[in-house]
Formats: sequence, C-alpha cells, structure tokens
Amino acid sequence: MSMLMLAIGLAAALLLSGSFTKKIEAQSGSASITGYAWSSNAGWISFSCENSGTCASSNYSVSENQGSGLLSGYAWSNLGWITFNKDDLSGCPETPCQAKVNAGTGALSGWARACGAFADKSVCSGALETGSGGWDGWIHLAGSAYGVTRGDDCAWDGYAWGSDNFGWIHFKGVTYGVESSGSGCNAVSVSLEAIPPSLIDEGDVELTWESSGANVCNGVNFSTGGATAGSATVHILETTTFTITCDGNSASDSTDVVVAVTNPQLTLTAAPSTVQSGTTSTLSWSATNVEGNSCILSRQGGGWSTALGNDSPDSGSVTSPSITAETTFVLSCTGLGGSSATKTVTVSLTPTFEEF
Repeated sequence: MSMLMLAIGLAAALLLSGSFTKKIEAQSGSASITGYAWSSNAGWISFSCENSGTCASSNYSVSENQGSGLLSGYAWSNLGWITFNKDDLSGCPETPCQAKVNAGTGALSGWARACGAFADKSVCSGALETGSGGWDGWIHLAGSAYGVTRGDDCAWDGYAWGSDNFGWIHFKGVTYGVESSGSGCNAVSVSLEAIPPSLIDEGDVELTWESSGANVCNGVNFSTGGATAGSATVHILETTTFTITCDGNSASDSTDVVVAVTNPQLTLTAAPSTVQSGTTSTLSWSATNVEGNSCILSRQGGGWSTALGNDSPDSGSVTSPSITAETTFVLSCTGLGGSSATKTVTVSLTPTFEEF
C-alpha cells in the first residue's frame, strides 16, 4: 500500500472517530476563515470545524490577524493537518516563509505545510511522518504564474501548488470556496499628512493621503474626489482641522490633522466714523489666531488704551474716549506663533461752517 493511500485511510479513521483536536482560538482583531478548498490529488481541504459542525469533538480553524495579515492555525485534509503557523514554516523552500495576506491587495504570500494525519499537533513543528517517501509537505501560496487572493467580497480565489501529493489546490469553485469573515477580513487604514505640518501663516496647505483596503475616501474641509490616495492644495485663513474617512467592504477608518495659522486675523471698525468734536464713537473689533489676553486697543499717539478679550477667536466693542480731533485707533495682537499684527481705523470730525 502506498504512503498516500495509507495517509488517506488514517485521515478517514480520525475523522470518523473524532479523536483529534487542533484548536486555534481566533485572536482579538482577527478574521476567521471558513469553507473548503479542493486539491486535484487529495480532495477536500477544510479550513474550519464549523464547516461540518464538529467543533465540539474536533476543534480547528485558520484565522487572519487584522493588523499584520499573518495567517495562523490548521486546516484538515485527507492527508492530515495543514499548518499555517509561523513557527512551523521556518526552512521553507523559498522566502518569505510566513503565510500572509496583503491588507491592500488581498494577495497571499508564503507557504503552508502538510504535516501528517496525527492527532498530536506537535508533529507540525517537527519531522514529517516516518516513511513519507521524502515528501516535504510544502504548499506554495504564490508562485510566478499562480497565487491565492482574498477579494473585496472576502472570498478567496486562485490556486496554490502542493507538489505531487496535493497538486493544484483551488480555493473557489461553483459549489465550494474559502472565505474570511469578521473585522479583519477587510481591514481599512488611512494616513493624512499636511505640508507644512502644523504651523503656517495664512496661505496654502498641501494635503496628501494614502489608504489600504479602501473603496472610497472622503475629506472634511478639503475634497478627495473619492480617491483612495492623492493630494490636494487648500488655502486657509484660520486654524483648520482636516479629516479623511475611508470606507471598504464593512470596514472604515478615519484620521485628521490640525493646521494652525500663526498670523493674527484682525478687524476694526468705528461707528460712526465721523463725529462732532467732544463726542465718542463705538469701536468694534474681532481677532482670530491670537494668544489670549494679547490684544490691546489704543489711541495712536497715546493717552488711552484698553485690553481686549481672553480667547481666540474673540470679538467685542468699546466706546472710544472723547474725540476732539481726527483720531486713529490701533488694534494690536500677538499671534499663536509669536508674530504680531495691527489694524487701524480713523475717526474724523464733522466739518464746521462759519459765516463770513
């Protein structure tokens, strides 16, 4: 009897007796993987005990880590266990050895390894079944002309190669398939940067963003056009928070950057702007991008001043002192980055007429 037939018989006996346990708990932030792949030589490959409802007696699964994309756990085939665990895959025929999913493209890389029809999972970390005829058990998930990919719909597709014993392994057919589920299935990430990064004078800000696993990205206070990566130039007059949100299939991510405008933005008006001698005017002001308690309103040439406001932005109005000649009032503030700015308004006297 060939080793292949012996292994198949042993696998069938284990399945019927329910005497094996390969339990791999799905970690926080991981996607569970279920369903069947089909080997041209060895038949069905099950990625989870949930497929047949045998988890109570035979608990095994394969899962994907949401952050790293690394695969872990065990699948079960007619030739026994197939391991996706990192520690079991060292010494693979060609690097990279780790079985991994690219979060952006969904493409798999690395290897899995068939390690025999044994109840004890420790065999996967050691030598293969004695007398296996030199078969090394390696299953390549991506070669130069083939590979496995997890699509946007979380379904896996494509082919892996398992040498003579497994042959081609197909991950999606008309009546079968392998698919991911859970938060890690379609992880979305996005980054947003501003140039200059944080403090500028009034002017242009260049925003750049990139994402992975996203179908569309939208910006707040700037437009992305729906693009999942790109750049945009925005002209700002005041401190602005830019936010980007990217959505994929059943997942999303967002981030923001704050760009502070350092130079103060000031307004100053007088009502009325022309008065009779000895009367007053109402001076109205506003200030943004300024340090608290830094604004002072004064009469040019001295003799009168008042401190204004505690916050930024802030605004208000005060009554001027008595005006007996054309007078210029000055609003002076210090900006967030230490710069300063002034704004002036002049109040004139109503002309007087004398009879000749």
